[in-house]
Amino acid sequence: KFDMGGSAAVLGAAKALGQIKPAGVEVHFIVAACENMISGTGMRPGDIVTASNGKTIEVNNTDAEGRL
Repeated sequence: KFDMGGSAAVLGAAKALGQIKPAGVEVHFIVAACENMISGTGMRPGDIVTASNGKTIEVNNTDAEGRL
């Protein structure tokens, strides 16, 4: 959601050039597209956590090193 801004810009430029199709131009785009998580159960920005008292918490930043 947040760490993919550079790749999103590259993909947007690739789409625009693909639609414009400028004559005599050959362009190659390389984008590293993968999920950057320590495991399949890791938190992602936008996840909702429900505390034991029923209160819900939206995760906005996962760089908190284990803290909510």
